[in-house]
Amino acid sequence: EDIEKLKQEVKSVFVDEKICTYIALLAEGTRAHDVVRLGLSPRGALALFGMARAKAYVEGRTYVIPEDVKDVFPDVCRHRVLLKPKAQLSQQTVDAVLAEVLSGVTAPTMSGTGARQA
Repeated sequence: EDIEKLKQEVKSVFVDEKICTYIALLAEGTRAHDVVRLGLSPRGALALFGMARAKAYVEGRTYVIPEDVKDVFPDVCRHRVLLKPKAQLSQQTVDAVLAEVLSGVTAPTMSGTGARQA
C-alpha cells in the first residue's frame, strides 16, 4: 500500500518536454556511437525517464532538472549498452562511452527553476 502510494507520487513529478528530448538524444547518442553494438532501447529510455523522476522526488522536488538525468544516466544505462569487440581491444569501457555520450549531448537550459510550479 505504501509502495503504491510512493509510486503514484513519483509519477506526479513533472517532466518538461525539453527533458524528454534530452533523454531521447542521449538514447540516440548511445546507439550512434561507433563502438556501441547495442545502445539504449526505447524501454531503456523510459527507465531513464522514470529514474530521473524518482531522483527528483527523493531530492524533494516536484519537477525534473537536467542534473537528475545526468546523475542516473550511467547507472540506468550501464547494463543496457553493449560494446563492439573493437572497443574491448582498445580497452574502452561502457562507463567511458557513457561519459562521452553524456558530454556530447547538450543539456537543456531551463528558465527559472526549469519547471512548472505546483
